[in-house]
Amino acid sequence: MCYLGRGENQQEIEKFLTLFKEKLSKPPKSIVVDYKPAWDIAIKRVFPDTMIIKDGFHTVQLVNRAILKCLQKLTNKIYSTPIRDTIKLYQLIKKDNWAGNINNFNSTNKFINEFKYYYQILVKLYKKEELIEFKPGLNNILNKLSDLNTEYSILLYHELINRLPPNGLTEKNLKYYKIKLRASLSKVMRIFRRQLEVEKKELKNARFLVLKRAENLSIHEKECLEKLLSQFSILKKYRALSLRISDIYHRPAEKLKEDIILGIKLWADAEEELKAAVKTLKKNVKEILNFRHIIPEKKKEIMYRKIRSSPEYSMRKIKKVMRNRYGLKTKNATQLYLENQLKCPVIIA
Repeated sequence: MCYLGRGENQQEIEKFLTLFKEKLSKPPKSIVVDYKPAWDIAIKRVFPDTMIIKDGFHTVQLVNRAILKCLQKLTNKIYSTPIRDTIKLYQLIKKDNWAGNINNFNSTNKFINEFKYYYQILVKLYKKEELIEFKPGLNNILNKLSDLNTEYSILLYHELINRLPPNGLTEKNLKYYKIKLRASLSKVMRIFRRQLEVEKKELKNARFLVLKRAENLSIHEKECLEKLLSQFSILKKYRALSLRISDIYHRPAEKLKEDIILGIKLWADAEEELKAAVKTLKKNVKEILNFRHIIPEKKKEIMYRKIRSSPEYSMRKIKKVMRNRYGLKTKNATQLYLENQLKCPVIIA
């Protein structure tokens, strides 16, 4: 059956169910819906004795969407914010033009704060005009960088040494080497940013592998997932939750309630996005459990086989007809045309 209405609010759903009721000889025993509260209220008003069921697909989708939001938040915290801070610091350094006035800039990332420190010590070196003062200053900075012994301090150390003139510093080539100071720092910052972008892309691709069931993963995807789980340990808990929820509908009926309640208790202190999903699950436990009551174990596979989603070409056809209408001036004419085209009953509100 196809219904054409004006939205999916409570009033429209009630209108649809009332029209639907007229087509039936007796009220339906059960209605399967998603997690929109408008459906629950409308069904209880029009069909008070009908069992409401929250289907498995939307239960899994609810949790998986919450996990995706958490992973997006994690990606922004670990990668997007440092990338933006790196760009901002680079722009400030460029605008500052060796004045050293970037004290107001602060970042939560330790490496970006290191870059700020490198720039400030390079500013002091840049201001030395005489070669006699410049050489000891450069040696002091190289010693400081080697003492820091971090990934990017060592990188900057090598960049400063590699850019030294082959025949050593002289009064003539000093001004050209001073220009290379900022170029060295810029290169180190670019390497840091590129590394973040590569890791961000890996984590972004990992989000969908985390939500996939083991039997749906290819050999290559399994290897990638193992690598990502070892690299990002926080992904393990999201993987465990996604599998727990999807496994609910692959387990015996008597364990279903226990699994849902355990899942809710385990994730009660989770992130805000997951808390919202858990709250919705708590509210709809009864309707989730109803999903098992209507599907006997022996007939489950047959019933699942009969479920088909509406093909995309049907929706395109409906939209085209409703947009153009041609000679279909009345509602009845439009309804008759759509029924002939779609080969199913049509209700137009």
